[in-house]
Amino acid sequence: MNFNIQSTNNIYEHISNQFLVYLYNFVNSNYNENNISMLKGNIEVLHGYLHMINYLHEKFLDLHISISLSLYLSFEDNLAKQYCADTFGDGIGVIESDVNNISSSDIVNNSYSLPNGVVKFNELKYFENLTTINGTDFDHQTYVLFRNCKNTLQELDLRNITSIPSDYALVGLSALKIINNTSQLRNLGNCTFCKCTSLENVSITNLTNTIGYGTFGDCTALKTANIDSTVQTKIPNDIFSNCTSLTTVSGFSHCTSIGVRSFQNCSSLTTLNITNLDLITFIDQLAFENCISLTTVNFPNVTTIGISAFKGCTSLTTFTDSNLTKIKNQAFIGCTSLTSINLSNVTSIEPKAFNGCTSLTDIGTDLSNCTYLSWDDVFKNAPITNDIIIQNNNFYGNNPTTSFIGTKIRSLTVKQNINISNKAFGGRNYNNTPYLGNNNNLLFVDLSESEFTKGSNGFTFQNDINLRLVKYPETFTQWGRMEFEGCTNLEAIVLPTPSVPSKVSTSYLNEDHPLWGVQPSVNVHLYVKDELVNDFKNDSWWGEYTNIIKPISEYVEITFDE
Repeated sequence: MNFNIQSTNNIYEHISNQFLVYLYNFVNSNYNENNISMLKGNIEVLHGYLHMINYLHEKFLDLHISISLSLYLSFEDNLAKQYCADTFGDGIGVIESDVNNISSSDIVNNSYSLPNGVVKFNELKYFENLTTINGTDFDHQTYVLFRNCKNTLQELDLRNITSIPSDYALVGLSALKIINNTSQLRNLGNCTFCKCTSLENVSITNLTNTIGYGTFGDCTALKTANIDSTVQTKIPNDIFSNCTSLTTVSGFSHCTSIGVRSFQNCSSLTTLNITNLDLITFIDQLAFENCISLTTVNFPNVTTIGISAFKGCTSLTTFTDSNLTKIKNQAFIGCTSLTSINLSNVTSIEPKAFNGCTSLTDIGTDLSNCTYLSWDDVFKNAPITNDIIIQNNNFYGNNPTTSFIGTKIRSLTVKQNINISNKAFGGRNYNNTPYLGNNNNLLFVDLSESEFTKGSNGFTFQNDINLRLVKYPETFTQWGRMEFEGCTNLEAIVLPTPSVPSKVSTSYLNEDHPLWGVQPSVNVHLYVKDELVNDFKNDSWWGEYTNIIKPISEYVEITFDE
């Protein structure tokens, strides 16, 4: 196919502007060195578009095109081109001088707004004075230039933009998929791109100011994000909240903490490639709540985990952190796949921290270093098997043993003064509510160093069917009712008191006896001080159990197989 232009002396003068458009479109669609004759010579037109002229120059090196009046800037989107031609140009096109000096305030003050239907706007590079997207309304509205096309704009080039300081500047651009040329961007305000529900990937790594909160909140199609700032020390609050497609996050190389709800409901998040992860020392509340695809977390230097920080992370199996010291309320509640966590350096655990962690078997410690342990269901229904030591602990609440409701601990040693409530160590109460021994693993309770003085209203060890040994302190003075009801495998009670303990209530009857429901046999013995053996046997309450009362000098330590 040949395309020829008749000329005189290879000069094509005053060819119509429309012909130049036709020539560009024809060559662009059909160019092949074998089917289009090489054009050469000079073409002179009144007006022309920059991208067309550059393209023809590239294909035909000997073809020279001169513009006698207007060299129009190129726009990829025809609607955007016509709007800018009508608004800033001569109705045909826009020349460089038309837009060079237009600022953000000019756009806001004159309500310049691209029309509905614009799909691409990669021409901010022509607006040399427009380096800041600023001046939005205070009612969470999108920047005025893009407001009318917020449901159609798919591609945006930020080549000249250095700052987007206004809150909600690009909020709700629901069709926006691609953000190009962010290398000059230095500043982002609050919720800049929130609710851009089609945005899939973002990389903004040259920021020199802090990043606002909620920057990409509710960007439900966002899959990967690489964000960095030279001065940002905290991953902002809500920055990726509700980004349900987000799988990988990287950057944040200077951050030492993770903010409130930073990754809340990021249900697809599997990987945290945060640069310098060892700088992170604090994870704020709800930071990773409901990140149901997150399986492994390694924060080597985090010291504090905030309220509900990992709540509902149902796929989380491993959490590694050797410097952890404080765990706030419900931090890991409902992490049903978590199998182990090292709490050896933890000094404070607040209510329900591991409640419902139904796969947690190992906490890597006996908690002897913990100086604050909430009484409120800390490990409820978490089948931990660790031996537990309670000492030097400032409890929240009266009874620390309810921290272990439904666990599988084998032994509990108490080395401080505590108040023990009704059914404190018991397996079940009358309403079948599980207490500490619900999983029937409790073998040994040592209260000998606890300064424990009296039983509760009763049932302290009720239905601990595998309980074999209980040691009391010398300070013990009063029995509660039916303390050992249902402890069918009980072997020894060691009671080194200086006198026979009395009843908590004088109204107790024989059926309220501590051993009521435990059949006396050669396998159950109450070891008391040698000089008190006869006093116990002559006591009206213990007369029925004289055959189990033995001198403490005959006690042989019971061992438990692993």
